[in-house]
Amino acid sequence: WMWQPDLGWHSQFAQIQMTLSGQRPQIEVTPDPLDFGAVALGSDDSHVVTLRNLGDTPLALSTIDLDGVDATQFLFDTDLDQCENRTLAVQAECGFTLTYRPTEAGSHATTLRVVSDGVPGTYRAALSGTGLRTYTVTPSAGMHGTIAPDIAQTVPEGGSASFTLTPDPGYRIAGVSGACGGTLTGDVFTTAPVVADCGVAAGFTRNPNTAPVLGILGNLAYSASNAGGISVPGFAFVASFGEAPWEVEQTVLGYEVEPVSDPASLLSGDPTLAPDGTLSLALSGERGSAQLRARVRDDGGTTDGGVDTSEWRDFAIAVGEGLDVAVCIA
Repeated sequence: WMWQPDLGWHSQFAQIQMTLSGQRPQIEVTPDPLDFGAVALGSDDSHVVTLRNLGDTPLALSTIDLDGVDATQFLFDTDLDQCENRTLAVQAECGFTLTYRPTEAGSHATTLRVVSDGVPGTYRAALSGTGLRTYTVTPSAGMHGTIAPDIAQTVPEGGSASFTLTPDPGYRIAGVSGACGGTLTGDVFTTAPVVADCGVAAGFTRNPNTAPVLGILGNLAYSASNAGGISVPGFAFVASFGEAPWEVEQTVLGYEVEPVSDPASLLSGDPTLAPDGTLSLALSGERGSAQLRARVRDDGGTTDGGVDTSEWRDFAIAVGEGLDVAVCIA
């Protein structure tokens, strides 16, 4: 506020105009920052770094190097000359490869320096990565199956390895043991996070025994004059011991035979089947027919739900006046 005799108290403003000036960056480096993440010792990871001229005049690049205590963990590739000591036209760009190859476990950080005649004169980009120790996971497989891969695997600390287990025909996966620990899902085993050298051992066991299949010669026909004891060698036999290849090694524990119906009382006493499959029975001399059934048992056992006895197999015996002895294949 101001006092003037002719105006009294009044306000007066002064207008000030200011122009701020500065320097706009002329170089762009991407990506910045560049984090390579976790990389196992003995392995590496590479990324392309791109330099771009954002200015309105050519940009002369000179030295490009690494600066920092962990600089030795990062490497330039042979394509560095695509940018170093080159001149970029307006809005032009170039690129080179940076590789992180840790030789020590732990976190690493360094600085990528790009020197040019632009703004800033030395551009600094942050680089980082983490080196992980590695351990060896050694797989093995017991008899009657395979594991894949079947050679030792190098795994970074905290990582895991997966293996596919394949049992031989007639066998199944019994389980997986070893210091690695882990989870079996179907036929794939995945280790727990690995923190030391360890092993994976796959085991296999036979499938449960499957039922044998009984074979018989068929239905039987006799004349009434054949009353008395009758023997039919090889009447019963094993058509198959089961589905698994190893079941062919089984043997017969015994056969069973029993009447199902005999309304005419053709049979005198109970029929029998010997271990060699011979059917023995006695006919009463009556005429008519009878229904019988037979089955076989093998020595495969019933462990884990196995089945050692076949389905019943039906057959008939007919006795008539003047019939010749006959076997009718059913």
